[in-house]
Amino acid sequence: MRNTLILAAFVAGANLALASDIHRYSGEGEGFDFVIETSGGTASVYLAKKPTNEPWTGAVPRLVPDDEKVQALTFEKTAAAGVFTAKIPGDLPEGQLEVSVDGKLEAIDAIAISGGSAEHDDHAGHEHGHGAQPRKSPLEMLKNGPTSGVAMAGLFFLGLVFGRIGRRGKRNKALEATTREAQAVANSNELKRKDDQVKKTVAILALTLVPVFGSPSDARANEGHSHGDVAIKGGAGATGEVQVTKKSQFLVGVRTVSATKAPVRETLVTFGHVAPKPDLDQSLRAPTAGFVRLNTKGLLGTTVRKGQTLARVEGLNTVDVRAPIDGVVMEVEAREGARVEAGEKLFRIIDARTVWVDAEVFQRDLAAVGKATEAKVRIDGTTVVASGKVLAVKTIVDEGSLTAKVFIELDNSAGEIPLGALSNVTFDMGSDGAPAIELPRDAVMNRGGERVVFVQTGPESFLAKPVVTRFGTSPASVVVTGGVNEGERVVVSGAYQLLVGAN
Repeated sequence: MRNTLILAAFVAGANLALASDIHRYSGEGEGFDFVIETSGGTASVYLAKKPTNEPWTGAVPRLVPDDEKVQALTFEKTAAAGVFTAKIPGDLPEGQLEVSVDGKLEAIDAIAISGGSAEHDDHAGHEHGHGAQPRKSPLEMLKNGPTSGVAMAGLFFLGLVFGRIGRRGKRNKALEATTREAQAVANSNELKRKDDQVKKTVAILALTLVPVFGSPSDARANEGHSHGDVAIKGGAGATGEVQVTKKSQFLVGVRTVSATKAPVRETLVTFGHVAPKPDLDQSLRAPTAGFVRLNTKGLLGTTVRKGQTLARVEGLNTVDVRAPIDGVVMEVEAREGARVEAGEKLFRIIDARTVWVDAEVFQRDLAAVGKATEAKVRIDGTTVVASGKVLAVKTIVDEGSLTAKVFIELDNSAGEIPLGALSNVTFDMGSDGAPAIELPRDAVMNRGGERVVFVQTGPESFLAKPVVTRFGTSPASVVVTGGVNEGERVVVSGAYQLLVGAN
């Protein structure tokens, strides 16, 4: 019983908290959109530029009432960007919000928000509900009411309770039909006693939830004004739409861009390591068994020419060990006077004037990269950027990483590229000539394996749209080939927060 009272108090408290006396209006024009909140004699305007959704700091919004006898209301700037306030003596008058956009005055109807969504008709005549509004049914209240979340939770809980009672009733009938023993009767009586207690709990909850179902969303509207529902729904509906207040958008930093089609070149960015070209990396081995006689001391790190004698091996026959290529002696295993066996490693020479970069490419991207003929390589930690020729794609895919190596040849005659260095590799796959929409990579979210972007459909509404993508023209971009229409406002900052809200 104690837990029941605690639950009832929680539901009642949540209902009172949600039923705050805040009225909300919105509007959307060509150059800006806005939301107005009124509470405690103060009206606050949240003003955002289009298409970027940035808070508008340089404007001076002014509400012009429909009734010419009512004085226009001018809003003052606040410390918060894009937020303006004004004192109001009573209800906010019906009218239009005026803002000067690039020297042109734009007036937008302020429409009451109902059920967390805004209805608007830009630059057109507008209608307002007058007089008392009809009382809504409980189902309508669940759809549009300020306490929709609490009400739905209450219905869900009541459904569980009555379902439990129904299951127990079936169990009682089966128990009484199959046995008349005293223990069975006692068990049945015990179940009935528990059912009675559950019914009392349901009665208490029903009384507690009366404000949820019985208060219409327009109960606070004065005659002559229709104030819509004040609650903003969190999460996504069946259409994937997310409702986020303009205040929250400003706090999170939700920004948008207008989707524009333009010719783009497809690229892929990955990483790789600098390595010697295979035929310019040579190991010298003892041609026969015998004793080593070095031709000179301090060979390590010296530059040698092709055919230069580095050592002799004295055995049954004396054989010279000569450099097979021009290059630098990178390893010296030979020791003066030491005995070696035939085939034993003596030196390693590398010609680093031409190097390879072995770029790691995922299996799914190999076909696209195979079309590329050139790649740009940026050596990590340096300003060195070099263009190289794509030589070959390794046909063996690593089972662990699901990647294969793609080799790029670079000219290193200036000696600026160190062997073994980590590098960023950008493959240019060219363009198919068809215009496409390019967006920042952060605009595309992963929703259960599906790629989606959020499109702003109103001042406080966003729609999640599945998209088809390919590589962008830079590491930070992606090309959208399907799912987004030109001119739509796509969220490029704050999309992750919208995804969390939608989930």
